[in-house]
Amino acid sequence: MADGQGPALELPGGENGGERRRRILVVDDELGVRESLRLVLRERYDVVLAEAGEEALRRIAGESFDAVLLDVVMPGLDGLTVLERIKGQRPEMPVVIVTATRTVKTAVTAIKLGAFDYIEKPFDLDELRIVLANATRTSALQREVNELRAEVGRRYQLGNIVGRSDPMQEIFRTVSMVAPLRTTVLITGESGTGKELIAKALHYQSPRASRS
Repeated sequence: MADGQGPALELPGGENGGERRRRILVVDDELGVRESLRLVLRERYDVVLAEAGEEALRRIAGESFDAVLLDVVMPGLDGLTVLERIKGQRPEMPVVIVTATRTVKTAVTAIKLGAFDYIEKPFDLDELRIVLANATRTSALQREVNELRAEVGRRYQLGNIVGRSDPMQEIFRTVSMVAPLRTTVLITGESGTGKELIAKALHYQSPRASRS
């Protein structure tokens, strides 16, 4: 400390303050394409390579990725089949479809199956960087939303609501039974008795919580 100034603080992890590097899975059967993409993207992302759809699905089942760059034409499972299976396993994961032959039918099919975007070989590097930046940003936002929902859900778990009396225990049992049902619930009671708290507990224990 000098010249009357306060202590200097150095944030961990360099200029990003320890922010996690985002991970990209590149799926392409051509070694040259995989290596080229790895070289282009490695400065900004942790890049993982897969040479076939089957390998990509195994990795996605056991690892976390912020986006997938997926070739359409591959031996074995083609890209659209892999896309469909990824969306079955990890619907929130952004998948960018890549192909050397752009057709309206392929583009429409990919979007219907849940592709985040669609780019064409040979790559326009500026377009590639923009698309991946958007995809990984979307992934990060979705992760934050999921974490926030989980935290709010934990806050309104029945175990966190104070109430040991027999009537309150009966209310907790009723909430547990009603929450999974697709039905409207009317909560009545005097002001200050905790109607809003019970309503939130009911909501966050129901299937509707994931769509809030």
